[in-house]
Amino acid sequence: MSKRFPRTESEVAALALRVAEGLAKAAEDFPSPPIPATELKAKLDVFKVADTATVASGDLDAFDVTTPAKERPKNVDTSQRKEKATS
Repeated sequence: MSKRFPRTESEVAALALRVAEGLAKAAEDFPSPPIPATELKAKLDVFKVADTATVASGDLDAFDVTTPAKERPKNVDTSQRKEKATS
């Protein structure tokens, strides 16, 4: 197990799952966690569904972390981007 902070979404998701499992397993050691293990696991499940749907949709703008979400164009036709990428 690496001691560095996770850098990819999959690494962060894996860490969140390990934290949730650890909180559940050792509940007596963490009587008042900042977020209950069940809630963290539920949020992770929501993230996984949304992540899978975003990847399946081909909405590459959803992965643009350089532009704040509120400034990104909505309902952009990504078909041109796909054509450029394959050209």
